[in-house]
Amino acid sequence: MSGPHLKFYHQPWFRAFLLVVAIVIVFFVARDLATPASFGQYGYYRGQNVNDWATREVAFSGGSTTCQACHQDKHEAWAAGPHAGINCESCHGPAAAHPANPGQVRPEVPAGREFCALCHDINVARAKAVQQVDVAQHNPGPDCTTCHNPHRPLPVGMGGKQ
Repeated sequence: MSGPHLKFYHQPWFRAFLLVVAIVIVFFVARDLATPASFGQYGYYRGQNVNDWATREVAFSGGSTTCQACHQDKHEAWAAGPHAGINCESCHGPAAAHPANPGQVRPEVPAGREFCALCHDINVARAKAVQQVDVAQHNPGPDCTTCHNPHRPLPVGMGGKQ
């Protein structure tokens, strides 16, 4: 019983088939080893992720109303200006630790044309509600805050910085 019909395992197609089967088996074993045990606990998510996030320290405060308690003047200018819909921490960074220790923990005060350009440089994909300017051409040189109060960034003569 050693005819040519019994020696199919010597054929190239059979070796290719074995290689594909081996690759599929290795894939499923590797996937099983790499998938966390809590994956799928809450649908298509890793259940342990909830606990991982719960252990992280809170970095952001309760929003602009938290800042209002101590910075009423800035809050009033901000609330009357075009940035009213933007949270303070969008520009000043995470500030959850600031209210508890205001002398030691200071939120950043962004400066430089590059910072304002993150939102205000011309970008055709950006919503037209955002005032866009060609930062390279618009009054080149000084920081934007030289002419514009960032809490109420109106042009000079229309309530802006004098």
